[in-house]
Amino acid sequence: MSELSAQARWVLQPLTDAGLAHEEIEHLVVRLAFDSVVRSERLAPSSLGALVADQPVVVRQAWVEVLDRMIGGPLP
Repeated sequence: MSELSAQARWVLQPLTDAGLAHEEIEHLVVRLAFDSVVRSERLAPSSLGALVADQPVVVRQAWVEVLDRMIGGPLP
C-alpha cells in the first residue's frame, strides 16, 4: 500500500489490528471498489460480507467496522 492519509489509516486500522497484511487489505479494498463500479445494482450487505466469508471471525468483524467507518463513522 502506498502512503496513506491519517483518515485512510484510521478507516483500515481494524483490518490491521485483525492481523491482515497490507497486501490483503489492499486486495479487499480494490475488490470492493471494483464490485461497486461494475455492478449495475447496489451491492447488497451480504455481498459485502462475502468478500471476507472465508476469513476468521476477527477479520469478518474488522471488515464490518471498516465498512462502517467508510460509510460515515465518526472521524478520528
